[in-house]
Amino acid sequence: MKKIPWVRIPSSQKSTNDKEKSTNDKEKKVQMNKEYFIEHINFYPSYFIVALIVWCIGVFGIISIKKNTLLILMSIEIMLLSIDLIFIGLSFYLDDLMGQDIVIKILTVAEAEAAIGLAILVSLERVQGTVLVDYLNNLKG
Repeated sequence: MKKIPWVRIPSSQKSTNDKEKSTNDKEKKVQMNKEYFIEHINFYPSYFIVALIVWCIGVFGIISIKKNTLLILMSIEIMLLSIDLIFIGLSFYLDDLMGQDIVIKILTVAEAEAAIGLAILVSLERVQGTVLVDYLNNLKG
């Protein structure tokens, strides 16, 4: 009987030799999946570890530097970049381009935010001569 790959033969018509082949095929697929998993499992968490370290640096920058507005904005940008790193890692690991698309959108919004924030800081420095957080209450309209 000629085997056609897309036609499923009922189990009653299969010979014992076909059943042995199918179990061997299943075992080979499981073994291939295990090898793929073992190959990539060491690479997968490294993105999260690096992203966690970068995130902690950003949080430390926000918590420890309470006076300078420019350094606080830079710390927020570092935190956004750590989120981007997680999306890129998952995009690579899952073999999907959606994460890279999200990263481009996050970077676009983050850079627009940085440009507006820097424009506000430049105008504040021109008016008051300082960019310290303590003097930001003068911006109230």
